[in-house]
Amino acid sequence: MARLKTFADYGDDWDSRGACAPMPRAINAALRYLTFLQPWHPNPLATINREGEAVLEFDDNDAFSSIHFRDENGLIVELYRRPKDSQQSIYKEGVAQDAEVNSFILEKLKLPILPHDFV
Repeated sequence: MARLKTFADYGDDWDSRGACAPMPRAINAALRYLTFLQPWHPNPLATINREGEAVLEFDDNDAFSSIHFRDENGLIVELYRRPKDSQQSIYKEGVAQDAEVNSFILEKLKLPILPHDFV
């Protein structure tokens, strides 16, 4: 959580190569999501990408997964999972409260869903 809070203070060009400032709503969403994790979930690595999205990455020894939080007139999430024993990756993108998004998070990523009042 402290790492994400530090990112919130970054401005445009924080990487000296033109990166966008972090999206405050995306940072806040990632911070809130961290509170839903339980001790049995893999420890996430929190970061931001060049577009200013908050990113949580998970490595559960079976697969690498990530959740990108992005603010585009509503909270959008990008979900990704790549099993270690296969080259077949899966991806889903959508509004945070969509049933299909939450089904993907629960069934494919094996992580807590985003509650209806998440935003």
